[in-house]
Amino acid sequence: MEAFWGSWKVQKDKNRHIAEIGEYFGWSPDMMAMFSNLEYVIVVEPTHNGISCNVDYGERKSGFSFQLGEPFDYTRVDGRQAK
Repeated sequence: MEAFWGSWKVQKDKNRHIAEIGEYFGWSPDMMAMFSNLEYVIVVEPTHNGISCNVDYGERKSGFSFQLGEPFDYTRVDGRQAK
């Protein structure tokens, strides 16, 4: 997993498979279109009890922690709560 830890910049001109990801997460077509046009940075780090992800969308930031294989609550980029 060490190779996965770190900062990842998502560039809109290199985004692929947004429709497949959106289907998995139950996104609307509008949400998929919004994500396909975003550039953002994701920082993925190990914590004492799982994994931490912090996402910087520029004007908005969000973060969540989780354990692999366990459901978790988070706030989507549009402000809605999800599991």
